[in-house]
Amino acid sequence: PYGRSVYRKGCCKNSFAQPLLLRAAGCCRGKRFAVFCTFLPGRFERIFTVTRPKIKPSYNFSEKLVQAMALFSLIGLIALTVSAMPGLPEKIPTHFGANGSPDDWGGKGSLLLLPMISAVLYVPLTILERFPWVYNYVVEITEENAARQYRLARETLEWLKLITTALFFYLQWQTV
Repeated sequence: PYGRSVYRKGCCKNSFAQPLLLRAAGCCRGKRFAVFCTFLPGRFERIFTVTRPKIKPSYNFSEKLVQAMALFSLIGLIALTVSAMPGLPEKIPTHFGANGSPDDWGGKGSLLLLPMISAVLYVPLTILERFPWVYNYVVEITEENAARQYRLARETLEWLKLITTALFFYLQWQTV
């Protein structure tokens, strides 16, 4: 039943919340995923209880290196932007066409957009990588494969952080 709404009487006290919130293989007690829904005036609250091993595999050298490189890319992006701002003209190119010539112009403040987006992506991904048991996985997570699957998922997020911050640093460097 993946991908379709699961409606089971008794899962939620509020019948209005049931079709909106219940999208899981099973939602009632005794199932692998238990979804507890509560309708409060003005907002919905969902709490997912997942019965997966909550282990935190240790970080190896390559993971620490990727994390450090992502952090240095973010710090470099911010430092590059702050150091370049005073020497720039009031109107700068903000977009370049396929032939490399500027086709859109904006103020100096538009340079702050890439560091802000990079920081907004970096912080939640850093927090999220600390809780690998809440991710979606293709395979079922068991005690035997949990450490490997968690490490692979965490490495994916670390590489995603590095690629985005390094790409934004490169784009900013080319613009400045």
